[in-house]
Amino acid sequence: DIAAIFIILITASFMTVRNDMQILENRIFFSVLIMHQLSAIFDIVSSVVNSYIDSYSLLTRSILNYLYIITHGSEPIVFTIFIVVSLKLYINATKFQKILFFAPAVLIMASTLLLNPITNSVFYYDDKNIYQHGTGMYIYNAGAVVYMLMAIMIVIKHKKLIVKAQRRLLLIMLVFSVVPIVIQLFFMKHQLIELFFQALALMCLSSSIDSLDNIYDYTTGTSNRYSFVKNSMLCFDSQV
Repeated sequence: DIAAIFIILITASFMTVRNDMQILENRIFFSVLIMHQLSAIFDIVSSVVNSYIDSYSLLTRSILNYLYIITHGSEPIVFTIFIVVSLKLYINATKFQKILFFAPAVLIMASTLLLNPITNSVFYYDDKNIYQHGTGMYIYNAGAVVYMLMAIMIVIKHKKLIVKAQRRLLLIMLVFSVVPIVIQLFFMKHQLIELFFQALALMCLSSSIDSLDNIYDYTTGTSNRYSFVKNSMLCFDSQV
């Protein structure tokens, strides 16, 4: 987790220096980096307070645990939105498609967390006040995995609209996100590897996104030919 914090810090710094924030999809990607950074911080802090149960109240521990779960669980949703916006798929999206997109977040993830104070299904504290995962944690993570699989399907379906290097990095990013989740949930429950591998994948992916220099001609003050061709292809595919 500490390594993940430094990896994301370096990646976010490079994005800021490269003047990437003027592009909408880059701002969304930057939001993913911030959420990943917060996830790593909350994971460390919540692990500490859950380890020293006599020094921290149940309320403090619960708040930090919820912050980590919400921040990390929302990350794949925002990342999938990044892909949708990058491919301009949102332009002609129908109301039903938008509802369908957010359905897993509401029906699976949000409902599971909202019911946790009653059901104790996501996490709870045993008789010795030790933090424990419940079966609801698997359901909640399943909702997050749905968005990662959705992102994979979008990348595969619209692969012709994505530069080969970026397409490969996107798929690597998605694999690096899903596989560690499965390993950590079922095989290495006490080894915090997930955020580290995802941070590495995000760093690699950040090197392939377009900066302002790639799409803007400073001499004429307008978008350049590369930007025109790319946006034309995306608009034709979206039938705009």
